[in-house]
Amino acid sequence: VSLHASAYRLRSNPGFNRNVNRVVPTLSVDTGLIFERQTRFLGRQVTQTLEPRLYYSLTPYRDQSNIPVFDTGVSEFGFAQLFSPNTFVGDDRIADINQITAAMQSRVISPVDGSEQLRFAIAQRLYFNQRVVTIPGLQTRTDRRSDVLLAASGNLGRGLSFDSGIQFSLGDSKVPRFNLSWRYWPEEGKVFNFGVRFRRDELGQVDTSFQWPIGRNWTALGRINYSWIDQRINDAGQLEPTRPGVIESVLGFQYSSCCWASRFVVQRFATAANTRTTAFFIQLELNGLARIGT
Repeated sequence: VSLHASAYRLRSNPGFNRNVNRVVPTLSVDTGLIFERQTRFLGRQVTQTLEPRLYYSLTPYRDQSNIPVFDTGVSEFGFAQLFSPNTFVGDDRIADINQITAAMQSRVISPVDGSEQLRFAIAQRLYFNQRVVTIPGLQTRTDRRSDVLLAASGNLGRGLSFDSGIQFSLGDSKVPRFNLSWRYWPEEGKVFNFGVRFRRDELGQVDTSFQWPIGRNWTALGRINYSWIDQRINDAGQLEPTRPGVIESVLGFQYSSCCWASRFVVQRFATAANTRTTAFFIQLELNGLARIGT
C-alpha cells in the first residue's frame, strides 16, 4: 500500500487555481511461484525453472486536469512497465488503474556455478476499467488487454550471447516492436555486436559494431548504424516519407604500449534529414598520468 501526496504552488495556472493539492492511494499485490526440475540440455545436466507470476494494482481516479505537465510522459511499454503501478514517468500524473498482469518465465540454470544459460518469458496485462487520467495531446485508453510481450535471452557459451524481445498486438495481429541483439565476446579486447531494432512507423535500424586487435599493439574499432524505414510518424502524428541510409558510421584505431596510448577516430553521422557531419578525434593517453584530447 502506498500513498502519493503532492502540493503545487504555481505563479500562473491559466483557468485553474495556482495552489493545487493531490492525494492518491495505490494498492498492489505481487505474487508468484518457482518450480524447479533437473534435466539435460545440449548434453549437459541443468536446472530448469517454471515461474508463473501475477501482479495486481489498483489506483482510484483523481481529477488531475488542473495540474500542469512539467516533466511527465507515458512510460515505455515493456516487462518492467507491466509490473509497475503507474503508466506515467514523472509525478504530474498518477494513472487511475485497476489491472492485473499475468506472466510466465522459464530459465535454464547451470548447477555448477548457478549462472543463467537461457531465459524465456511471456506476459500480458488485463484492464478492468477505462483509464481516464491522461496528458494533453494523448487520448484515453479504452482497450481491455495489452499487447503480448515475449522475450528470450541466453549465454550460449564460447563468448556467444543474445537478447531478444517481441511485442505482438492481438487486435490487428501485427508486431509493433521487436529487438534482437547478438554478441560475440571470446576474450577481453575482442567483441563483435549485431543488433536490430524496430518500432512500427517510428524506427527500423540495424546496428553493428566491433573492436578487434589487428596487430602488435594495434586495435581497430568500428560501428555502422543503418535505418531502413521509408516513412515515419512526425511530431504532428502524421506519416511522412523518410529516406533510408546510414545514421552513424565510426572507424578508429588505437596504438597501446606499456606507458602510453594514442587513438584516432573518424565519425560520420546524421544531424538532420538530409545533413551529415564528419568529425575526427585524436587522443593521447599517458598511462596513470593524464589524457589529452576527446
